[in-house]
Amino acid sequence: MRATFGVTWKNRDGAARSARLSIERTEIVLTSLDRAGGRRKVPFDELVAIESVPPAEHAGDERPTLVMKLRGGDEIELRSNVDRWIVADLLEGLFAHGLGGTRRILVAARLKPGAREQAAMLLRSGPPFPPEATPLVLHEVYLLEDEVLFLFDVEEGVASDALRKPDFWAAAGAWRDLIDGEVRLAERVYRWSRERRAVTDSRFGLGF
Repeated sequence: MRATFGVTWKNRDGAARSARLSIERTEIVLTSLDRAGGRRKVPFDELVAIESVPPAEHAGDERPTLVMKLRGGDEIELRSNVDRWIVADLLEGLFAHGLGGTRRILVAARLKPGAREQAAMLLRSGPPFPPEATPLVLHEVYLLEDEVLFLFDVEEGVASDALRKPDFWAAAGAWRDLIDGEVRLAERVYRWSRERRAVTDSRFGLGF
């Protein structure tokens, strides 16, 4: 199911325009409501971070700014009254797309100052979903003083739709008050793995 939101989109030319944001299966589509504003497609593969920036006191707009950071340094700024819903749906689409393509994803979220103990308490209760009822084969969480890291690994060949179930993303609400704006997707640039081979002793089993 496609998610669509009304936003104010700051285009590459610096002008702010009313637009419709659609979260598709493999990309985000921004369509300006002004004919001269154009249309922009952002593949999930290009999105590396999402940050919610509180409104400045002098800005005259009480809505936070949602910044989508792209590979290569480009940024897209959005404003919306439903920014939290957009973030949740963006992360859902981003993770489902990434996990369906690479099987394993590492997500880094910056904690608010002093939020480490609250995060630790939240983690001690375990995930808000039964891992055995999901396509996950591995889920680990690492806690630093100012950051929390989530590692997801799924079965090979899993369909992305299986990763979009509501219960799978229920944790987003619990973490909202602890995250300090930015959620980043780590890019894997190196991997090494030792192949484990089963050793068969001819004195045991079927070979005796």
